[in-house]
Amino acid sequence: MSYIRSADAALYYEEYGTGENLILLPGPFGTIDLEWRRFIPPLAGHFHTIAVDLRGHGRTNNPSSTLRPEQVLSDLRTFFDTLEISSAYLCANEHVGMFALQFALRNPGRILGLILHSPCSGSRQRPASSYSDEILQRAHAHANGPDGWKVLLRESPRLFASAAEPDPADLSAFRVPVLVAISNHCDADEMAGTEQFARAFGICAVVRLQSTGRGIGSVNRDELVDAVIGFSSRSGRSGPAT
Repeated sequence: MSYIRSADAALYYEEYGTGENLILLPGPFGTIDLEWRRFIPPLAGHFHTIAVDLRGHGRTNNPSSTLRPEQVLSDLRTFFDTLEISSAYLCANEHVGMFALQFALRNPGRILGLILHSPCSGSRQRPASSYSDEILQRAHAHANGPDGWKVLLRESPRLFASAAEPDPADLSAFRVPVLVAISNHCDADEMAGTEQFARAFGICAVVRLQSTGRGIGSVNRDELVDAVIGFSSRSGRSGPAT
């Protein structure tokens, strides 16, 4: 198990493969195991793949018992600095994509591209957990105890409600490539929100993925992996590991 120290938290991560850096960020209430585990083997054949448990999630603790935007952004910077990552593709699930975007806006030279899965899923202010209480308790007990999941349920709405909206002018001038992936099960409102979101960027593509539901756990694995590899190839920066 690998950890990085960030202010008051011990941040858990796993790394696999070689090539350009690809950092995987789970969505609200998610962990490496819940969301990214099945994608890691094929992605690691093309990228140096770094999967992260966010503050207060999974195997990453959170002694402050609060979740604030600057904590998340500071933790991301700590990963880049401690692992000496000069540049990376940043791949985030659902609402956490807003923090990946904020980090890219502040550090465009360090981001090769953004891959955002379902960034317009539901209400940004009040993300809802699609996991049962039993799954949440088990997934987040490693570093945060049996009641750690309850802290996430309490703090996550505050976290996303207090996240700053990107300035439209900053987005239109943003030249980091962006790929937005959504489920073919998304409803009309989410599709419209996604298209509006994509139009705000200078460079952005949208891909719809076959799935059995709306969450990343139901997405066709090979389709998402192929989309990420194709996106990186079009960006001209990544190829199969050697």
